[in-house]
Amino acid sequence: MQILNGAHSTLAYAGLLRGSSSVVDAMRDPELAAFVDAMIVRDIIPMLPPVHGLDIQDYRAAVLQRFRNPVIVHRLDQIAQDGSQKLPYRLGDTLIANRRAGRMPTHVVAAFGAWTAFLIRRSRSGQPIVDPAGNRLAILAFEGSPAEIVARLTDEGLGIPREVLEDAALMAALGRAANDAHNEDWTSLFAG
Repeated sequence: MQILNGAHSTLAYAGLLRGSSSVVDAMRDPELAAFVDAMIVRDIIPMLPPVHGLDIQDYRAAVLQRFRNPVIVHRLDQIAQDGSQKLPYRLGDTLIANRRAGRMPTHVVAAFGAWTAFLIRRSRSGQPIVDPAGNRLAILAFEGSPAEIVARLTDEGLGIPREVLEDAALMAALGRAANDAHNEDWTSLFAG
């Protein structure tokens, strides 16, 4: 689930910020495609329990191949909906698992940074945020620095697990990632 859905959400938020409109478009962006693959390999797969009969690398390759299939049209704006509800399960669990294992999941951190920048862009341009908490997200993202917005979102448990508040290093990393995404500093954001 985290491989497919975590990558899907990451492609949606980063892809929309970079001007893509569909998953196929986002996968044609070599920097973004490489970033998503690295996130799967470095941050997601190490936290997954082994599943009998499943070759995780074959599954990863199949997911990425599916994302590149031009016949399957997945619009990024649809995938980006309901982020406050989806992200805790798609990437939040991976974020927490990595930290409990003593690892900093820089790619997952960057994905949350892209989501925060997406919220800022939508809120400040007057575009709707399609989410059960859309109005609240728009209010939280309307003013302040990206790091301040990350802190507000986390404090309210919207998209980012509240447990993260107790991890100063992770909060700082999330703030930097949100700032990089907001400023479209893709080199820094994708450095992982």
